[in-house]
Amino acid sequence: MAEGLWTEETMVSRLRSLAKEKADALAASDAQRRLTWAELDSESFRVGRSLREIGLKRGELVLVQLPNWVENLLTRYALKRAGLLGAYVPVVWREAELERVVRSSGARAIVAPARFLGTDFHEMFQRMREKFPNLQRGVFVRGEVAGSAGAFCWEEFATGKGVGSPDPKTPDPLAVQEDDAQAFEPWEVSLISVSSGSTGAPKLCEWPEAAHWLAGRGLAQRLEISSQDVVGIFCPLGGGAGAMGWLVALAAGARIVLGESFHAEEMLDTISRERVSFISTVPTILLRLLDVSDLSRWDLSALRLIRTGTAAISQAAAREAERRLGAKIVPAAGSMEAIMFTQTSPHDPPEIRLGGSVGRPLPGGEVRILGIDGAPAQAGEVGELEIRGAYTGSGYFGDVHATQAAWGTLGEEGWLRTGDLAFMNSDRSLFIVGRVRDVIVRGGHKIFPTELEELLMQHPAVREAVVVGIPHEKLGEATRACVVPRDGQSLTQDDVRDFLKLKQIATYKFPDEFLLLYELPRLPGGKVDRKNLASRELGL
Repeated sequence: MAEGLWTEETMVSRLRSLAKEKADALAASDAQRRLTWAELDSESFRVGRSLREIGLKRGELVLVQLPNWVENLLTRYALKRAGLLGAYVPVVWREAELERVVRSSGARAIVAPARFLGTDFHEMFQRMREKFPNLQRGVFVRGEVAGSAGAFCWEEFATGKGVGSPDPKTPDPLAVQEDDAQAFEPWEVSLISVSSGSTGAPKLCEWPEAAHWLAGRGLAQRLEISSQDVVGIFCPLGGGAGAMGWLVALAAGARIVLGESFHAEEMLDTISRERVSFISTVPTILLRLLDVSDLSRWDLSALRLIRTGTAAISQAAAREAERRLGAKIVPAAGSMEAIMFTQTSPHDPPEIRLGGSVGRPLPGGEVRILGIDGAPAQAGEVGELEIRGAYTGSGYFGDVHATQAAWGTLGEEGWLRTGDLAFMNSDRSLFIVGRVRDVIVRGGHKIFPTELEELLMQHPAVREAVVVGIPHEKLGEATRACVVPRDGQSLTQDDVRDFLKLKQIATYKFPDEFLLLYELPRLPGGKVDRKNLASRELGL
């Protein structure tokens, strides 16, 4: 199986092993619930059985739109046990975004909160149910939906009462389980990740069970995560960085702490109280911790590693985070199609971990960089990044044409065209310098936004900076610097230009426009919405 890298073990079989080995040990917690490994196993079994009893059939697709609650983890295992494809969408999405996914996927059911952050998800489901005949089942967490057509309460599913007629041959969920009859095999697609839709309609990315599981095992080994660690997930569990936190914890048999709130002080309270040792997060959320002026109010002595993914972290922010939080920063790179290109190691020197590198591939992964002529780039030469390997996705659900366009060739020989510009140093560590489509050509000169952003982030008054290209009548494109100042700091365009002069860079790289913002617009996955910034009028 995949040259010996894929195994017969699945995430469900791993869960069941841990439930036997450490039944009473705490496995997962959020702000309201705490579950042992045995409870995680038994409740996910009951929910999976209940999903089959309401008429869902093996291989059908279920949308999952949940916050960072333990029910999110339970749903993942329940769907795998029932042989149902879970497609994970951001909890911030509403009908406009969801309808595109329902239309393209043929989703048969949805699992969502009853209500969350002022939104009634049950009402939203009822409206969508009228539009889409295929979407006829909804399971709602932490709230009552009694008497509503097609809607069920999570509590009914978790107890196994009142949702159908159980097969008398089905094993007692509280007893030691035999093999789950419907569970996915290692080579089967068992999960769908959903792109944020920054370039149009969201894409549904397929994940074979063994590929996803290999990524988790490889990451646990690279980062040396053990069963003694406490894994804190402080980013949406449905995104790549959140999923990697879940996978690495399962691989190591480590406890998971789910951060529902991404407010800095609430995250710090959780990290301190739960003695979190490893954090999986994204740069924008990590920056919120750095906005807290006095971190000494919290006991962060257990924290030793912080993994950042989804978007690039600036060198300045990485250095500040490591200094102030007292934990090693280990950046990574990935996408929805390939949950991880590369990962740094705790043993990498600071000039690699904090110097812009995203590390090397894990075993089973390959990367290559192609120059303009399509030939392999030399060390230090920037080109387009392509990847393939045993821990990448297998394509787009129901869309062979899009799959072939992205991978070039269907099957294991295909290389995924990431759209990233990157280079490798002599040690094969990868450095991503931007996106192909984001390169700005100003008067014939190429400007890589990442280079200018790194310089701007070195200014002591700058918290975040993004550089985008805008149309220009004479130059073709001009540059716009969008800057978020640190709390209490003032900043002008002259300040920025004077600072860049000290950096001795070519004057054509100086921003033509300057946009001061309180915060950057972001897509649901955490990436900056560059299209939004490029289309804004100055002064808005």
